[in-house]
Amino acid sequence: MRAANCPKLVDAPCYLHPTHTAFKTAAKSLNMDVVSLLGNLHGFFKTSAARREDMVEVREELAEELEDQMEEVLDQFFLRHVDTRWLESQRCFQRLLDHWDSMVEYFMVYLPNSPLQSNKLAIKSKKYKQIALHLCQEEVMRTKIRCKFLILLGQTTKTFLTLLQSQKPMIHQLQDLSFNMFTRRSNMVLKTEVRPTEARYVKNLDLTDGSIFLHSKDCGFMVCCAEEMANLKSEERQEARREMRDSLAEMLKYLQANLPWDKP
Repeated sequence: MRAANCPKLVDAPCYLHPTHTAFKTAAKSLNMDVVSLLGNLHGFFKTSAARREDMVEVREELAEELEDQMEEVLDQFFLRHVDTRWLESQRCFQRLLDHWDSMVEYFMVYLPNSPLQSNKLAIKSKKYKQIALHLCQEEVMRTKIRCKFLILLGQTTKTFLTLLQSQKPMIHQLQDLSFNMFTRRSNMVLKTEVRPTEARYVKNLDLTDGSIFLHSKDCGFMVCCAEEMANLKSEERQEARREMRDSLAEMLKYLQANLPWDKP
């Protein structure tokens, strides 16, 4: 190719991987490792038919109690999160939210009050204790907020990942797609006057400067979890908003450092 003086020869790495890692960076920077909940939930039911049957029973009882308000699929279980495909975890989080009420009921009410010896042993297991940390009364609402926030972040990458996995050459759209993805996220947390208008300006952003960020109550991610936020005390709301803003800032820093902003 070089001997033929090909003028359009481009040597580029895969930019899907740093997009997954940027999401991982955001998830890991939250105040609690909510991604670990996905693995523990899947593992808790994976090898036990009895636990799966009990969960279905809890859902059936909730369905009778809530009637039309209960929309869960009774025999559907939690998906496995794969560490190397971080952005696929948004599907796992969505499945978790789809069964939120029965999950909390099963782990925090049914199991602790069950007279069965197997369930008494289950609540002493490491997996149960780690799950309970996320679903206890002090943390359950913040866990739900974190899950909704990560789903929102994952959704902002969908167009980028889908188009760049096309079988036809897409290198000519890489920078525009990168900039659009960055913009969707940065608009949630950056003040209007500092938002880059072109891809080449992304490198100039000083994302360590706290003054360029919106106040946490004005951030665009609030739309995904407004109902849950309303159930928190004032100080807890402020802490949760700052936590998500800082998480998104870490994601932006990673994208800024690993995507080709100055190579049109």
